[in-house]
Amino acid sequence: PFIRVLFVWNYTPLSQTPFGKAGWNLLEKVWQEPQNVLDIHPEIDLEVLLKITQNVKLVFLPDVSFSEALEISISSTSLIEEYMSPTSFPEPVRDSTAPFPSEDVGFVVRGKTIYQTFIEALDRILRYGHLKKTEYGSMQRELINLNWVIQKETLPEIYKPDIDDSIFNHIGLGESSLKKYQESLLDPQIPVGTSYTYGSRLRSFGINNLDQVQKIIEKLKETPYSRRAFAVTIDPELDYENNSPPCLSLIQFLSDEKGTLHLIAVFRSHDVFKAGIPNAFGLLNLHQFVTNQTGLERGSLSINSFSAHIYEEDWKMAFDLIKCQKWERNDLNFNENEEVDPRGIVVVSINNQEILTELKNMNGENLIEFRSNSARESIMKISKLSLLSRADHYADICLELVKAEIAIQTSQNYQQDKLLTFGDIKLQ
Repeated sequence: PFIRVLFVWNYTPLSQTPFGKAGWNLLEKVWQEPQNVLDIHPEIDLEVLLKITQNVKLVFLPDVSFSEALEISISSTSLIEEYMSPTSFPEPVRDSTAPFPSEDVGFVVRGKTIYQTFIEALDRILRYGHLKKTEYGSMQRELINLNWVIQKETLPEIYKPDIDDSIFNHIGLGESSLKKYQESLLDPQIPVGTSYTYGSRLRSFGINNLDQVQKIIEKLKETPYSRRAFAVTIDPELDYENNSPPCLSLIQFLSDEKGTLHLIAVFRSHDVFKAGIPNAFGLLNLHQFVTNQTGLERGSLSINSFSAHIYEEDWKMAFDLIKCQKWERNDLNFNENEEVDPRGIVVVSINNQEILTELKNMNGENLIEFRSNSARESIMKISKLSLLSRADHYADICLELVKAEIAIQTSQNYQQDKLLTFGDIKLQ
């Protein structure tokens, strides 16, 4: 408390980056609005903070050299009585459930099964979803525009994990829940006391009772590559005044160059924790029905959850599940046979004392290759060109490229995925 002037030298390159500016902008905010920064460090007593900002002058030095800044600060030094007694505060403890910083909009996760993909979706919501109010008065943890792609789920028996019964049923994996959703998108009947169902909107839409699923089948039979095989469940005239408009808003079937039929579904609002699995199961059954009727092969199910959220009453159970199923159970190896990167296979070798990096398709054909003496250069080329899809694949290839460069520098033989030894150090 004997300090009366705080000099901030913000002339360095780092100080002008977004990270640097965030630091000294926050410091400036402390002096301008001390009452509004307690959410950052609630351990600091507001009365003490107010006393500091009233007795200490904040001076920015944005355009002077370090030596000049030092000279200014030294010339300002004088013996001043303390304006308060010395005070200390407990160390801040970060809330372990607080969201990580992220790109905010647009996330993609993939998995073979509904459950595997659901776990990846859950991970992103819990790690990056922001806390936000709902129109029901409760809180939610929300991720904006989450795309989760289910690639190879078997039907009718889907994969079911061995987890606690209470969680198992809560997330919709119980037999009664799955049975309820199995035909939900194909049944046009509306139960008594219900204003609509997804099935009624898809198979008996509007005043003319349009069967949109049948129209999709007819369109795909006529033109398998059509971009017009779609259906909607939203009826703006009804749903703008509806307190519970359909969450599933749009579906579209698109075939790829091989004739494989993929289903894309759009949810305007999606309670992923309780409804994500049953919804995906219903969509897969619809997907299978359409492929059976058209003779096309079933491909991936891509679910776009515009508001992917978990309600506050489910947070504890969701965190318990994700800790058990993902955060505390990571396999630290990359298995290229099981965890195939859809963008290709990378082969690293040494040729004429250079690192040769080749990206191949699944048929072994070369797509692109790099030659370099530097692992860093090869890594950055792969990264900047976004040649790979999986983060674990990037990590694995980075390690292999570093091993290849070390092998060249130490005159050793290099073989991809094999142990490399130099001195007491072993790299796998």
